[in-house]
Amino acid sequence: MRQLSDDIVITEGNAAFQTVMGALDAEAPVRLVVCGPAGSGKTTVLQARGRERDLLAERKALYAHAQEILAAIDLEINESLLESVAEVDLLCLDGLDTLVAEGPRGCQTAQLLVDERNRRGLSTVIAFDGAPADLDRAAFGAALDDFEVAEVLPLDAAGLAEFGRRMAERFGAEEGAAVLSDEALAYLAADFAGSADEMRNAVRFLLTARGFEAGHVVTAADAREALAG
Repeated sequence: MRQLSDDIVITEGNAAFQTVMGALDAEAPVRLVVCGPAGSGKTTVLQARGRERDLLAERKALYAHAQEILAAIDLEINESLLESVAEVDLLCLDGLDTLVAEGPRGCQTAQLLVDERNRRGLSTVIAFDGAPADLDRAAFGAALDDFEVAEVLPLDAAGLAEFGRRMAERFGAEEGAAVLSDEALAYLAADFAGSADEMRNAVRFLLTARGFEAGHVVTAADAREALAG
């Protein structure tokens, strides 16, 4: 069965994702803040690491968005989530920037959670929309003092082409799908898709929604014409 991690493309510009994917197996607690612009793959990688399940593994991971945690606190619901984010072996926490936007209340929530996890010696990976220089560690007390801060960049053309190939494998497995040629992938990566999301949507459209016959090999010219309409 295909996993979310099968779609992750590691490049020089996002090498920190390798640390995220290996965090559950690390001997020492992993404490990492991944910074980068929207569309750089942070959420995808945190979800891949936090949501994949190995029923035989002793250590467990969990993906949670900061706004889920705030809602659980404000509405006094989902106590199991609040317990899990404090106790799980690896927490993949998305949306730290949204807590910053909440002001002191949001920052204090993050501080209390991370302090507790640090006290327990657990691994925590956090995603922050923005550059490392935009992250004010002092806003969280000493909670992030021992965290490594790494910056990731959106995929370049080569990375987008590889991501497109993996998307073609995913969507091409559907019944009645067309086939994406290498030249079409190169066109999408160099001249059409500016992000992984745009590449994913373009490949899905060309292989399953455009109306090409099953097995039709989509050329660069086909892709250019179809996406221009």
